[in-house]
Amino acid sequence: MTRKPDNNRVFVYFFGIGTDMEDVERFRKLPFEKNPDFYKRIFTPLEIQYCLEKGDPYPHFAARFCAKEAVIKVLSDVSQQVCNLNYKEIQIDVSKAGCPCVTFKKNARLAVESKNLKISLSHTSEHAIATALYIKDRGS
Repeated sequence: MTRKPDNNRVFVYFFGIGTDMEDVERFRKLPFEKNPDFYKRIFTPLEIQYCLEKGDPYPHFAARFCAKEAVIKVLSDVSQQVCNLNYKEIQIDVSKAGCPCVTFKKNARLAVESKNLKISLSHTSEHAIATALYIKDRGS
């Protein structure tokens, strides 16, 4: 629950959660230079650019893949049906504050819902994990 000062309360409701974990080695075994089509089927051009700017792009690719899977899982949980989004319709961005955030491509209805999604990504050189939460305040 989030509280505003002076007894003005805002209740935040938790509606769903999605989590995914991957071995970075799955991506490392498919070098981008030799497998660009594989990456282009999963990631948007901005995501690819972001990852390739890193010294070791594969933990970043794995973390973004986990985030996409976590988003699909939480949206399936919230809607009580399988979410049939294409991976490239889900873009994992970095906010001005440096936090990961979700942008939906080609789907205006979900773009509105993205404000209700919070994601967290983490990785080591061996593993990546992401969690997506779907939350709403009482007035939404």
